[in-house]
This record gives sequence, structure tokens and C-alpha cells, in this order.
Amino acid sequence: MIKKLNNFNGLNVTFNTTEDCNLACKYCYEINKKKKTLDLNSEKKFIDLLLTDQDPIGVTGTEEEWMLTNGIILDFIGGDALMNVELVEEILKYFQKQSWKLNHRWKNNWRASISTNGTLFDRPNVKNFMNKYGKNLHIGVSIDGCPEIHDKNRVFVDGRGSMDEIKKQWSWYTDWCLEN
Repeated sequence: MIKKLNNFNGLNVTFNTTEDCNLACKYCYEINKKKKTLDLNSEKKFIDLLLTDQDPIGVTGTEEEWMLTNGIILDFIGGDALMNVELVEEILKYFQKQSWKLNHRWKNNWRASISTNGTLFDRPNVKNFMNKYGKNLHIGVSIDGCPEIHDKNRVFVDGRGSMDEIKKQWSWYTDWCLEN
């Protein structure tokens, strides 16, 4: 049985960690993919802005003000954010360090969210990262339905469907979800 998810609301900020992906989905909105990743120093500046500006999105005095007090969700997308999980971890470590240093209201009230195509769960660095941040981490896997439909569009560069790769680690992923 899948346990009930705890609802977490707050300010949602998105980091597009890479323009690269290990898939070549036929309908992808990211055309002309590049081996480009976020610059960590730019991300540190962004985090510093979020943590030092009392109202970084201008919602004080509005009905959206709850976003500033409930918490923060650091959302990581890409091509596939897990391709550069070390960068994601560096961003999270910096956020945690700075929020504690500043005694910020979000220091104990944050979550990370990652969207992935589900083909990278076999990598030890990905598993280690997920296990380390499990209680604060939500991982969403993009699947386009049954394997036959999924494999028509979600393909590797060589044209091979990706569902078989996802299924190889699916039980590990679902166990991880139940534990976290």
C-alpha cells in the first residue's frame, strides 16, 4: 500500500539545471539540446537573493503572502536534472548552509522536487543523492502510459524506447518512495 503523501505548500522556485538530456523525445520542447549546465555561482546569488529579501516576489499584503511563510520548494528540471545530480546537491547544500547561517524561516521548512525521465536510477550517485535527501525530496517520473505508447515518443538518441530502462529500476524507485 502506498502511504499518504504529506501536502507541502510554499514558494516554488525552479532551477533548469541543464539543457542536456539522455533522451531525444520526439515532442520535447527543448530543441537544439546543448551540454550546458547552470553556473553554480549564479545559483548561489539567486539563493542569496531569496534568503535576504523579505519579499522576493512582491506578495506582502496580498492573498499570496502565505507562500513566503509556509516554506520553499526548490524545483529542479532540465533535460533531466539527475544527469548532473552533483550540481543539484551543491545547490541544496548551499541553500541549507545559508538558511541556517541567516536563521531563515525556511531553514527547516523546505523541499526539493525533481522531474526525471526515470532512466538514471541505476547510477550510484543518483541513488546516494536520493537516499541522502529522501525525507525532503519528491521525485516525479515522466511516463507516457503503456510501454508501447511510451516507447513511440520517449526514445534514446539511437531511437530505442526508454521503458525497458525505466522498468529495470522501477522496484527500487517504488521502494524508495515508500521509505521516504
